[in-house]
Amino acid sequence: MAQSESPTQNKTSDLSESTVDLAKRLQGSEAKIRELTTVNEQLQKEIRDLLVIGEVARSITSTLLIEEVLGEILRGIRETLSLDRVVLGLVHCEGGYEEVKLAIGVANADVKKARWAIEDSDPIWTRLKDQQMPILVDLTSESRLPDFIGTVFSGEFVKAPMIVKGEIIGTIMVSASSRGISPRDMRLLRILVEYAGIAVENGRLYYDVIRSEEELRKTQEQLLEAERLAAIGQLAVSINHEINNPLCTINMRSQLLRLELEQRAPDLIERLDGIEMAVRRIMEVTQRVSKMNKLRSTEYLPNQMMIDLK
Repeated sequence: MAQSESPTQNKTSDLSESTVDLAKRLQGSEAKIRELTTVNEQLQKEIRDLLVIGEVARSITSTLLIEEVLGEILRGIRETLSLDRVVLGLVHCEGGYEEVKLAIGVANADVKKARWAIEDSDPIWTRLKDQQMPILVDLTSESRLPDFIGTVFSGEFVKAPMIVKGEIIGTIMVSASSRGISPRDMRLLRILVEYAGIAVENGRLYYDVIRSEEELRKTQEQLLEAERLAAIGQLAVSINHEINNPLCTINMRSQLLRLELEQRAPDLIERLDGIEMAVRRIMEVTQRVSKMNKLRSTEYLPNQMMIDLK
């Protein structure tokens, strides 16, 4: 006949089961805590990324000085992604080349003068046009890269296109020698490069407006100058008509008077010479006025200007 378990044994068994159950719960809680910690860290990274993106967006709207905005964007890319080198190049469509404009983390000062031709047969350029997103470039397998690339990057680097209205207006090249480029890096880089493209386009539009205003100002000045010259031409016609005609009469009368004075009063000829000299001087001035094509002023008294007719 089987012996029944004592109350003490029953309590011990229940306690053991509770302990095991508690241990399992604790293990589950620890796993949940680790999972929540990982999620929290990821969220913290996402928040930091969004803050950087927001800061870059604010920098674009705060100023239209293109170099200042691009400098902020490049520094944001380098600090956010913990990159070693960041190089920005702009495409000159008319010249058919790409030229470095900004570089961070690059010791070689000559890199800012680097430029290279853009060819449709270039496989890297073809990939950028087709994919229109950052691509990973391996220096060991690409033989058509510009010479300066080898002095800036080693191994692998990322080349991200700045796209505006479907056209590549430039690229940003980055590398991280201490680690590889992660999918997160590529995602953030793509967003920040889009902002860089917007900044370049805004800057170009701003400078186009400034240039148009300057050209308009010069055109207005030319129109005003043309109006002044037209007024001078009208004045010259009036002078020739209103002044030269009486002068011709004076000159003719003086010639007749000279004939009479040579016989009757030779001593008055010298005075007559002064009159004729004054008439010739006035005629010369009217001729210079009629030939003027540009206004020249000179100061003959303090704060008093006169048109130079010489």
